[in-house]
Amino acid sequence: MPFFILTIFTVPLIVSWILFITLFVLFKKKGLRLNEKQSWRFKGLIISVALVFGFFFFFKDQDFIFDCRHDTQKCEYYHSTMANKKLRLAGTYDISDVTNIEIKEHYRRRKSGYKDYFYKIAFVSSNDEFEMPYDFSFRDNARDEAAKISAFLTKNQDVYHYERIRSEEGNFLLYFMLGFFAEIIAVAGSVLFGFRLYQESKVK
Repeated sequence: MPFFILTIFTVPLIVSWILFITLFVLFKKKGLRLNEKQSWRFKGLIISVALVFGFFFFFKDQDFIFDCRHDTQKCEYYHSTMANKKLRLAGTYDISDVTNIEIKEHYRRRKSGYKDYFYKIAFVSSNDEFEMPYDFSFRDNARDEAAKISAFLTKNQDVYHYERIRSEEGNFLLYFMLGFFAEIIAVAGSVLFGFRLYQESKVK
C-alpha cells in the first residue's frame, strides 16, 4: 500500500515540477527578475522547508519504544531517527515515587491561528512529574495507554511496553517527505513566477 500511495503522489509532483521549470525558463527568457521582497520570500520558504526536513531527518523519532519495569522502578525510552536507524536509549525515568497518571492536553499554534491539539501521558509524583515522550493525536488513544500504565503501577504487573515501529516501512516515509517538500517548493515557485509573468503581460 505505501508504494501505491507513493506512485499516486509522484504524478502531481512531476507535473508541478514540469510547470515550475517551464515558468522559470520563460521567466529567464524574458529577462525578468524578482524584486527583493519576492526573492527573500522564496529563499525563506526554501530555508524553512530545509529546516523542517532536517528536524524530521535528524531528530524526530522514527522508531519509538517505552518500557517500564517494576524490578528496576524505571521507564526507559528508546528511539531511532531517519538519519540513525539504530535503536538506542534516549532517556531514563524514575517511577518509584509515581502516585498518579494524568493526560495532559497540548497544542501547536499554526500561522493561520489554528490550534493543533495533541495529548501526552504524565507520570505524577508527590513533588514532580514527567511526561511520556510521545505525542498522541487523539485523547482516546492516550486514555487507553494511561489505563494500561495505571494497571501496571497498581497491580504490580512486571512490565509495561509501548512501541511504534515505523522503520518497517523502509524508506517510504523519507521518500514521501522529500516529495512533499519538493511539491511545496515547486508549487510556490510556479505561483511566484507565474504571477510575475502575468504582471509583465498586463504592463505590455
